[in-house]
Amino acid sequence: TGHFLHDKEMHLRTIENGKPGWNVITPFETNKGFVLVNRGFVPLAMKDSSKRAAGLVPGEASVTGLVRVPAAERGAFLPENRPATNEWYWIDLPAMRKETAIAGNFLPFVVAAEPVAGVVPPLGGATLLELPNRHLEYALTWYALAATLLIVYATYMVNQLK
Repeated sequence: TGHFLHDKEMHLRTIENGKPGWNVITPFETNKGFVLVNRGFVPLAMKDSSKRAAGLVPGEASVTGLVRVPAAERGAFLPENRPATNEWYWIDLPAMRKETAIAGNFLPFVVAAEPVAGVVPPLGGATLLELPNRHLEYALTWYALAATLLIVYATYMVNQLK
């Protein structure tokens, strides 16, 4: 429980359901310090918070979500972040903390917020916790490959014995 600092939100480039957009990362002040909250996805055209005023939670709020510790380094195929234009391509906690210009205790993780009731952007809940169980499919594939290899080997041996 705490309150969002909407004037300090940052935008993380993403693609959701094949559509490009932004994840809105907003500092959240609690009695334990500050935490960055990934509030969810907005389309490219809604990057500016004035275009989604209904999604700016005023006053005290509660956040429920998944705690994520981001990678310490940029991935090899990710572009450099552009703090000057508020375009982030990976979560760089030290740089994001610096960009907020908030003096205070920042917690060393990001909270990926669950979706909030209603359909007002940003839409949280991008992190899926349901892992597909395709073990039977994988097992059948590998056994079929093994059977094919046995058939090829048997054919080769029959031809060699002739």
